[in-house]
Amino acid sequence: MRSRKLFAPFGLVLAASAIVLASGCAQVKPCMIIPAQIELAESKRDQAKRAYEDKLEDVSRSKNNLEVSLGRLERLVEEKNELESILGEGGDQ
Repeated sequence: MRSRKLFAPFGLVLAASAIVLASGCAQVKPCMIIPAQIELAESKRDQAKRAYEDKLEDVSRSKNNLEVSLGRLERLVEEKNELESILGEGGDQ
């Protein structure tokens, strides 16, 4: 019974080694899987960063448009009030 307990971790190590050997990363030549995964992750990160920067520009542009529109609305309201006061004064005569 005791000998089985001693060899159980050894069996796990052998199984893990077999998996690594089968995956191709334990060979003499350099493993291409990890660098490819890193390259893919960097590419996705760069795409997300560009999308974020594009959205940031859109938000900035929208804020500027909103400020211009609010300023124009304020001027139009002032002009409307001025015209109403002129029409109101002329109607009293």
